[in-house]
Amino acid sequence: MPLAIVIFNDNDFPVKIDGLSIELIHGRERIRTLSPNEVVYRLFRKNPTWINRRIPKIPRSELNAAALDDFDQKFLMQKIIEPKGRGGGFLYLHIPDSQNLVSYLRESVVYIPNIYRLDDGSRLIFFEIELKAAVRPSVAP
Repeated sequence: MPLAIVIFNDNDFPVKIDGLSIELIHGRERIRTLSPNEVVYRLFRKNPTWINRRIPKIPRSELNAAALDDFDQKFLMQKIIEPKGRGGGFLYLHIPDSQNLVSYLRESVVYIPNIYRLDDGSRLIFFEIELKAAVRPSVAP
């Protein structure tokens, strides 16, 4: 599942976000971000069953090149956000309870541990963002 993240930098210095360190926390579960390589491999392979482990780096020649380029461009990888600016991208997550996606996300938190100042290289405090306010409850028809 893609999850859009937008970050506003109100500081007077640029910051860099390490997208691969971001996790979705749901109770005791910590769901790591999937790399674009993993997502494209899982979406376009012939056997659609889920593999519950990290996939080693796959050569680009074995992947759908157009899809990989698209996913790479949209991924929140090593995003640099200028002072007083904003930026973002997508995280790719495997949600185990996809049947109840809205309620699952409403009870989840996005954890962003690695944010760095670009002017001196120091690491900033982590961020935890509750998704409850961002996800509207489902309305029965």
